[in-house]
Amino acid sequence: MTNSPDQAKRARTTRAIPIFAAIIGITFLCEVIVMAILHSLHLIGLWCIILDPILLAGLSSPLLFWFVFRPIHNAAEEHRRSNESLRKSEEHLRVTLASIGDAVIAVDTDRRVENLNGTAEQLTGWTLEEARGRPLAEVFQIINEETRKPVRNPVARVIVSGQIEGLANHTVLIARDGTERAIADSAAPIQDASGRTIGVVLVFRDITEERDRQKEKEQLLHDMGERIKELNCLYGLSKIVEKPGITPEGILQEMVQLLPPSWQYPLIASGHIRFEGQVFETDACPQGPWCQSSDIEVNGRKAGSIEVCYREARPEADEGPFLKEERALIDAVAERLGRIIERKQAKEESQRHLQELERFNRLTVGREQRMIELKREVNEMAHKGGLAPPYDLAFAESGKGGIGDEL
Repeated sequence: MTNSPDQAKRARTTRAIPIFAAIIGITFLCEVIVMAILHSLHLIGLWCIILDPILLAGLSSPLLFWFVFRPIHNAAEEHRRSNESLRKSEEHLRVTLASIGDAVIAVDTDRRVENLNGTAEQLTGWTLEEARGRPLAEVFQIINEETRKPVRNPVARVIVSGQIEGLANHTVLIARDGTERAIADSAAPIQDASGRTIGVVLVFRDITEERDRQKEKEQLLHDMGERIKELNCLYGLSKIVEKPGITPEGILQEMVQLLPPSWQYPLIASGHIRFEGQVFETDACPQGPWCQSSDIEVNGRKAGSIEVCYREARPEADEGPFLKEERALIDAVAERLGRIIERKQAKEESQRHLQELERFNRLTVGREQRMIELKREVNEMAHKGGLAPPYDLAFAESGKGGIGDEL
């Protein structure tokens, strides 16, 4: 890694300190030796031996300060400024983490917790002091909401790939006290100046309320779709009945085909209608073990039944795998079929009576016409014999006479 100019300067200064100290020390020692020799030769007095090194030390003290103590002072000041800058950076990081609305956990490459903010403390139930140094899997426990199985932590993938990773859908965080919260998160690598991954930061948020609202919306749309299917079923029955000349058997055969699409799981559903010994079924699949049925009553008596069955198990609802709305639908269809068949049978009975009456009328009218013709023949014979006509044909022909009106 390349050193900065300031670092190089400090390194050179540090290496120069012992060199200059050695030069000054050797100079001072040589001065003392020289003075001692001169004194032994009686060339100088004793006071020179003592005074001259002191003077030399006095003259060399600025040099000593410049080359020795000044670099030491500068290095100490630089170290103090570095510590102050580091302290400010750490404080800024702490304030930043505390002000982030999402939960943040920082881990090292061994996947041990190094830091977490206040939001992460609230969601996990662990304080920073308690969590620091612990394995992330112990502090950050996540499972799949549907399968209830542990979810693989994204931190391990980030450490290997060096790329940002996210959690799968339907992930639930289990807090220290057992509280479960739906979360969404992502993990990103922490890299040094050389690009080497030295840790991972995990950012996540509580989406429980958001997930609940989404579920409510999905449930509302699902319920609306089910109600539309039910309305289509009843509307389809009314259209079948309106077909001219359709018989009760025809109504039942077409109605049974409308049943499976109107239930919650149409792909595994089959419809069955039994009426007066006849059976009408869908062609899709045979009758299954999970059934919902309702009686068809005609004129106050049970005349048959309508049934919808599933050939595969489905989650429990209001009535086994069936909804309470489906119970209301099958009862409504059975009740309407009963009333429709009643009207159809009453209409057919009325038509039979009408046909019999018309046939009787035709027989009656023919008999009366024959009697009028016979009376006319009698009147003609009486006229030829000079007798008065015995029958008043004008009264009979006007319809006021009866078949047995005679003189």
